[in-house]
Amino acid sequence: MKVQLQRSLPNSKEMRIVGATYPTPPLRAAIGRACSFAFMGTLALALAGPQMGFLPPTVVNFIGQQRGMMIGAGFMLNMVGNSLTQTGAYEVSLDGELIYSKLQTGAVPSVEEMRRIILEKTLLEDYGDKSTDTKPSNDIQTPA
Repeated sequence: MKVQLQRSLPNSKEMRIVGATYPTPPLRAAIGRACSFAFMGTLALALAGPQMGFLPPTVVNFIGQQRGMMIGAGFMLNMVGNSLTQTGAYEVSLDGELIYSKLQTGAVPSVEEMRRIILEKTLLEDYGDKSTDTKPSNDIQTPA
């Protein structure tokens, strides 16, 4: 979206478009990391379990019998961990003012919609009202 906005906005040379990720809540991030570590552990046990000499024979036997289940459970943990770390948030601010939020609207804007909003906030404000002497810095921040 950043590249498309830079190409389509007539005043794109006057503004800086910055992308950033929306932070994941700390608890969700920690659980997601734990799921990723558990994924690696289950894969290591499922693939190299019989070669690990320190495991009791009953555990080695169980791993041999349930290898497919362990690999499936590991991949399931990986999917859960990934979904916990993705916020799906999308917010756009202009000069520190929030002009669009997926968290509030529930939808990701199209390039045309963002272009219209940005033009309204920049060019139309610049040329529509001559009573103000301040010019906005036109810094746009969007998620990467």
